Amino acid sequence: EVAALLWTKAAVTRLYNTYCEAVFFAFPEYRIQPPREHALKSKKDLCGRQAQELETLQTHDRVTIVSQFLLNIGLYYALPG
Repeated sequence: EVAALLWTKAAVTRLYNTYCEAVFFAFPEYRIQPPREHALKSKKDLCGRQAQELETLQTHDRVTIVSQFLLNIGLYYALPG
């Protein structure tokens, strides 16, 4: 049951994020923040990280998601009860 819940949560999150991104690009006239306010001017993000650091962070985030999911599944099957 817990594994099904985690899979469902992951699917819903993925679908919702995809939906939000599609709406963002499909309806630019409804955006409340103009692009010039949030655009990166010098290949840095708002915290000052460079593009290479952002790529490393993204890779780390992906590995963390996978490892946490596998840990949850492992604990579900390893613990009795």
